[in-house]
Amino acid sequence: MVFVLICTEGEVSEPAYIRALSSALGGQAPRGVSTNIEVLPIPLGGNQGHARLLEVANQRVEECLQNEDSLLCLAGPDDVLEKWIIVDFDDMDSRGVDVEQLRSDVLAAGYTLVVNKPNFEFFVLASMSDIETATVASSKSQTMTEINDCIAALNNEDTKKGFSKAMLMPAKYSKKTYVAEKLFGLMLDRHPRIIKNAAQLEVDTVAESYTEMPLIINRIMKLYEQ
Repeated sequence: MVFVLICTEGEVSEPAYIRALSSALGGQAPRGVSTNIEVLPIPLGGNQGHARLLEVANQRVEECLQNEDSLLCLAGPDDVLEKWIIVDFDDMDSRGVDVEQLRSDVLAAGYTLVVNKPNFEFFVLASMSDIETATVASSKSQTMTEINDCIAALNNEDTKKGFSKAMLMPAKYSKKTYVAEKLFGLMLDRHPRIIKNAAQLEVDTVAESYTEMPLIINRIMKLYEQ
């Protein structure tokens, strides 16, 4: 069995996206090889947040291993355990965090690091439009405005398909759990081209802004294709 544990710095948006992606790709269980995907939020509050990244991630993984309600507690020596960490670049510079050193430390601890620079919202906009549009957005407020414009366009498509107003996506992007779950759930289920766009985004870590989300998205897609 393959266990995929995805630790996310974000407590709402990233977990909601990963769960919606898994649902849109095929429901509760990937086809073929037996696989279990679990999302573990690891909020990194305070100035020492990133310095404690691995400590917090390891603690959450250990809690999952000991949780009788998790399939991970049944893992045996022949099972495969994949561990991922998704983080935002926001404030890393001001906190003296070296991304490449962080990546090296994370890799040495058995995880794969996924960075969104400057943040997860950059990825969301890039997947709904393109990298160029997301890069041009000069501030987080402009990025949010662009995301909301994209949501409006998708809701317009759904309205033309016959969906009632009550069945549309939330009009505005939000970090509220209910809003994020409904937004990504409906978006990825009704508009699979957005998943395709996300998977095909170029990963360019030398660019001023970039996202490594295609790494985890393509991995999950591969599990569903097996």
